[in-house]
Amino acid sequence: MSIQSLSSPLMSILASMPTELQQTLFPGAGDLPKRYFKQRPADDGTFILPLKQSFMKDPRLSPGTKVMLSLLAGWAGHGHKLQLTKARIGKHIDRSVRQVYRYIQEAVREGYLYYGRTKDRLGYITGLWIKLNLDIIRAPKKQKQSNKPRNRARPHVSETNETILNNYKDDDELEDRLGRLRSHIF
Repeated sequence: MSIQSLSSPLMSILASMPTELQQTLFPGAGDLPKRYFKQRPADDGTFILPLKQSFMKDPRLSPGTKVMLSLLAGWAGHGHKLQLTKARIGKHIDRSVRQVYRYIQEAVREGYLYYGRTKDRLGYITGLWIKLNLDIIRAPKKQKQSNKPRNRARPHVSETNETILNNYKDDDELEDRLGRLRSHIF
């Protein structure tokens, strides 16, 4: 049986076993890193807008920082300030709070974000607010190109259908009733 054919619950059990036991049950499995046995995240339809290649190719950023910034760019939407905690970020990228703090410090040093602490009314720190520099992370949105140039001197063309013809047959009974109704109203 190969490692790829194992189900995900069995993979998580296998990952928690000691290396010697992994080797005895599945030869060759003990040499693999633990991340190989983690469960793939569920696809819930979320996505991240296109990112700039210069951001992805930046050799000064660690891979974990790029993953964190990509996730935050997806959460930021149109560039809103994010209010969250380091633990929440760590849960989503499967890293410790300390490692997330290092990622944030690296991103601040390179100019990708700035942050501050959120506090409650008693002054206790409750989390972080993060503002991303989306100009250097995301690709700019492309403007829709029209085939013909827009003439700003003319008003917009209405979206009415001018090809409908009034070809209904006259209904004499309806006309009589409408005439009686008009005489009562006026």
